[in-house]
Amino acid sequence: MAKNNERMAARKLFVDDGKSGKEIAELLNISEKTFGAWAKKYGWKQTKNAKAVSQQQRLENIYNIIDQLAEERIKLSHQESMETDNAKLKETRERIAQIDAGVANWNKTLLNVNKQNAVNQWTLLQSIEIIFKQFDAAFPHLRTVSIEFQEFFINQIIPTFNKN
Repeated sequence: MAKNNERMAARKLFVDDGKSGKEIAELLNISEKTFGAWAKKYGWKQTKNAKAVSQQQRLENIYNIIDQLAEERIKLSHQESMETDNAKLKETRERIAQIDAGVANWNKTLLNVNKQNAVNQWTLLQSIEIIFKQFDAAFPHLRTVSIEFQEFFINQIIPTFNKN
């Protein structure tokens, strides 16, 4: 039982509070090896990373990278049209090709991130239905309000949920 409490405390300190394995080992009087085994077994690093970079932040980062590459490409295209030195022209064209390839790769990444994070509308509706049934069972006196909200949610919120 004590080990379970230590493990839960270690997880909170690592995932939520950002402490290092060494700090946690010292705080909880456990070995770093024990902490490492728990972190690996229960996927704490993945959980911590997922919490640190939300879907929206990931998307914003990718959009920023694409924007920066596009700006650089525009500048280089302008330089290319004015360049007279063949060696410099070749370098500029090679860099433009690298940027084009980079933008293509980031666009693929963007599509994959959106695809991974898209919620199937059927799954969403099923989940919402379960939540509303539980709510109605727990608070029968609020059933009318719940039904009105369900209608609003289904008609106003769900249609916009997977648009991007």
